[in-house]
Amino acid sequence: MPDFRLNKALDRLGALPDPLKAKVEFLCNECCWFGCKDRKQCYEAVSRKILGESGPEHRCTAPDAGEGYRFSKAMENPGFIGVDDIVHTYLPMGFTQFKIEGRGLGSALILEFLLYYMTRPEHQLKVREEIYLSNALDLF
Repeated sequence: MPDFRLNKALDRLGALPDPLKAKVEFLCNECCWFGCKDRKQCYEAVSRKILGESGPEHRCTAPDAGEGYRFSKAMENPGFIGVDDIVHTYLPMGFTQFKIEGRGLGSALILEFLLYYMTRPEHQLKVREEIYLSNALDLF
């Protein structure tokens, strides 16, 4: 998985031989600020927390970190890979592996990611209404 800052380095990525392209997995909706210098420490701290392990706490110093993760901000990230990018750029180049980040962000955000990446735009509102208005789900 390349660092998300390389997601749009299409000349470099396109130069990879096909057997390597088959092994590349892109992180599409990176939660980190593009200018983050502490990504490794943050990722390790989040991973430990999710696994229930103790370790040093990490405090994000990114601009607007206090607001938490916002998918709308991730979409403005220069490394963001959207559905159109996948269909019109990456798949024709021979890349087929894409990862959606968010395992620790909460079910409502995960549903938004799945709606965006897995549901055709013309059906997103109807699916969102069915999900959010369902009494079977406790999202909030």
